[in-house]
Amino acid sequence: MKGAENEFEEPPGEEVEEPPPRRTTLWPDVSDQQWNDWRWQLSHRLNTAEDIEKVLHLTDSERKAFQKQDLFRVDVTPYYISLIDPEDPNDPVRKQIIPSSEEMDSFTAMMEDSLAEDRHSPVPGLVTVILIEFSCW
Repeated sequence: MKGAENEFEEPPGEEVEEPPPRRTTLWPDVSDQQWNDWRWQLSHRLNTAEDIEKVLHLTDSERKAFQKQDLFRVDVTPYYISLIDPEDPNDPVRKQIIPSSEEMDSFTAMMEDSLAEDRHSPVPGLVTVILIEFSCW
């Protein structure tokens, strides 16, 4: 097949230089072996506002959420936080892991038994867990 090797060539033009991955700018001394090791990732989790602020520019709302006393623990691996655009407060990955002060406000429905489990329980305080497993045999 003559000419097949040129079928997928890039069109002529200016080469665009990709910016370096955030990993190399934030953790320059970390080897590929370390970066790809789940143990290294877990042992270097970021979990305080101060740690996270070294990587992202936190909004006032996010800073306020980290100051809340009864906040669930926030732990994020270097890999996962490196996926976040540090300048975009609406980054979808950021929204999944960085709390905001609006999320800290209690509301009535959050304390209610939305599935009416207490009312239908044969024993007070008993919670039933149903495990559904889909398997191909």
